[in-house]
Amino acid sequence: MQSPSIDLHLGTHKTASTHFQTYLNKHHAILSKNKIEFHSPGKIRRNFINNLEEIGLETFFPKYKLKFYPLNFIMSHNAKRFIKKIRDTENIERHIFSDENMLGKCDEIINSRTIYPSSKHRLMRMKKCLWTEPTNIYLSIRNFYTYVPSAYSETVRHRSFLPYSDYVANLDLNELSWIPLIHDIKSVFPKSKIVVWQYESYQLKLKEILIEMFGEEIGELLKAIDLQKRVRISLGSNGIKFLAGFSKTYTNWEMRKLRPKVIEIFARNSQHVPFNPWPELKKPLSDLYENDLQNIPQIPNVRLL
Repeated sequence: MQSPSIDLHLGTHKTASTHFQTYLNKHHAILSKNKIEFHSPGKIRRNFINNLEEIGLETFFPKYKLKFYPLNFIMSHNAKRFIKKIRDTENIERHIFSDENMLGKCDEIINSRTIYPSSKHRLMRMKKCLWTEPTNIYLSIRNFYTYVPSAYSETVRHRSFLPYSDYVANLDLNELSWIPLIHDIKSVFPKSKIVVWQYESYQLKLKEILIEMFGEEIGELLKAIDLQKRVRISLGSNGIKFLAGFSKTYTNWEMRKLRPKVIEIFARNSQHVPFNPWPELKKPLSDLYENDLQNIPQIPNVRLL
């Protein structure tokens, strides 16, 4: 029996990935009928990704990992069982893994000059676990002018509060680019086709994205498109100010309990004010993004929708 193919949807964070994942998960039955299995972030992290990170030897021996542990990780029994199970699933010809954390996390910006500094290492670690190289890799990108503030908002949802100035202190704003990330992906998976789309045109191009991924023959999937419902609540400027004020007097434990309530109170609504910490950088950061959009199509085996 021929092994099924693999595709990766890598996000990125804050580019409507949750909407996209929720949509495909909702129509799981349509995909299954076409011999496609979609694996959502929760399923991947619970059964696979977290089982690599939790026992990654680089966590405990950072100075010696290359000398003593060339693989940098050990697959747990649970991860091995998960991979074997999906590989051997009957009547499935294609698996789609979808999880932004395969590239890294939003809080990695804190100690880095760039975005997703650990992406290559993470993908190499994952590659050792897969039975075949991905046929297609899907990646969504966003203007840095809104991406970095949005990534910051995502970070303060899940960890101790820190000022935005601390979050971007090490980031080299003059060198921001999605192209190094694409090259890292290509270096790990040189045979894979990479398809890139823009967050800014996601709603307009969702049908084109679905056709690119599944073809027009899955008409049921195309007819079910719903762009109205938001699946993630956004922290706006007021919510971040609220967290900043309380972080001065509340303990980290108290803030952990408070954050969900703040997110609920300051959910996106008619009074929502987007978090915009650097209006003066709109043009230079947008120019960097436009430069990426001009150069991405020139990279071999990469398509920009």
